[in-house]
Amino acid sequence: MEIFSSKDAIVNSFQIRWQISVSNNGDLFFGATQPDGIGGSDIYQSRFTNGKYTKPENLGLQINSQAEESTPFIAPD
Repeated sequence: MEIFSSKDAIVNSFQIRWQISVSNNGDLFFGATQPDGIGGSDIYQSRFTNGKYTKPENLGLQINSQAEESTPFIAPD
């Protein structure tokens, strides 16, 4: 399922994603299962820069663990 337009193909390249949360500046935070993951599923961020989304980055050990992280929520403040 494609969530974003074709110009956002870098985000659509992730096979499994859920619980997308959008920050005030347009950055995306979401759960995904990827080969570079730390656990079964991790939280990733894709920054909205110059009108496009960057390649999603795993948020690392400060957020993710060997367990399942899957439902980020970014508060508006």
